[in-house]
Amino acid sequence: MCSAILVGFGGIGGIIGGTVFRDQDAPSYGPGIMTCLIANGLVIIITCLLSFKFHRANKRADAGGKIIEGQPGFRYTL
Repeated sequence: MCSAILVGFGGIGGIIGGTVFRDQDAPSYGPGIMTCLIANGLVIIITCLLSFKFHRANKRADAGGKIIEGQPGFRYTL
């Protein structure tokens, strides 16, 4: 599943790259660079949010709360 998603989004990335890096924006390619910066910023934010969520789930499981993934002793690797 993960491999299919990565290949799919890789294809979508090629389509987006072809539309945001336009010839008329040369040589600075401002819209394309801004699109890449915004996308990378979103990746950083999502990574931070998921790390926080996984940390909380690990603490809850350590305290005897909800079992993660239905597997006793399972912990997310951060």
